[in-house]
Amino acid sequence: ASALVAAMSFTSMAASITINGNVPENPQKVETTYNYYQVLKATVADGHAAYYVTDAELSRKIAGLTDSTGNALFTVTKTADGSRFNVVPTRTYTDADGIMIANALNTIKDDSAISHNHVTVNSRDSVTITGLEDGYYLFVSSLGTKLVVDTASGDCIIHEKNYYPSSTKKVENSKVTVGEDATYYIIVKVPVTVNAPITVHDTLDNELKFNQNSVAVHIDETNAITDSTDVAELSSKNYSELTDTGITASSEVKDLCSFEITIPAAQAGKTLVFKYSAKLSGIDNENPNGPYNNTEYITYAGYESEHKIVPISTCDFDLTKTFEDNNDVALNAKFKLYKAN
Repeated sequence: ASALVAAMSFTSMAASITINGNVPENPQKVETTYNYYQVLKATVADGHAAYYVTDAELSRKIAGLTDSTGNALFTVTKTADGSRFNVVPTRTYTDADGIMIANALNTIKDDSAISHNHVTVNSRDSVTITGLEDGYYLFVSSLGTKLVVDTASGDCIIHEKNYYPSSTKKVENSKVTVGEDATYYIIVKVPVTVNAPITVHDTLDNELKFNQNSVAVHIDETNAITDSTDVAELSSKNYSELTDTGITASSEVKDLCSFEITIPAAQAGKTLVFKYSAKLSGIDNENPNGPYNNTEYITYAGYESEHKIVPISTCDFDLTKTFEDNNDVALNAKFKLYKAN
């Protein structure tokens, strides 16, 4: 994020902004949308940049922007001829103040006097926006990124450092018999920049019956749980009902999913572990040992993750019953097979 500093010395250059959209958690190369708003105009003369707006209502909104302690971010003064309103920071801002300024400008970005456009960037490519007027721009991406860019200093480069949500799926007991439950875990990493709900989609094979109301969640705010955390550790965590978390689970979905989990943006920056179960209610007569698959993926802001398949199977073995004196013929020998318990 660029900080806004009054009366900085600049060399005037053609204004362009390049966006490098290298987002590793995006295997399908989904395009990210960047909306950009020219909040302040700028003139560069004698090595100095001056920022201004020409709309009176917008100038009042800018003058009303404050920091967390209520101090004004900008001083706004009207020129003698009334043609524009000069905007000067009330103090020298550092790069660390960029997020604060971006969040403040985001509250006024929809003012009709602010020109705005957008560009889409493949997650692994770069796009350069050329022909921009000098000024102070707010960028808001579909990943939730908010940042401010000052083109008065020349060409600018934005490196996308935020991520799409990611998930990992595990099963506690991969060998089950008919009538038994298989217990599953889905680990979801929620980026700090999410600005829209994340949906977890889960589809079970026909022989697996989702246990209604079995979904529970463990919320890890320290992000100690990783994709490599084993099932034994996951099973030892405390799980709670979804009540009061804002997270919902529903089996009444319009697509082919068995059920879906919706994670609100309020869970940003956390690692969520969902625990649920499904009963092996029958077998496939043509392939009785399985595998019986559970498929999971997540969607967010036009992005769809890779589909993860976790199989379970029944016990697989061969057994032959014969008479001691006739090893080749089973005759009418009968037997029943029971579990040890």
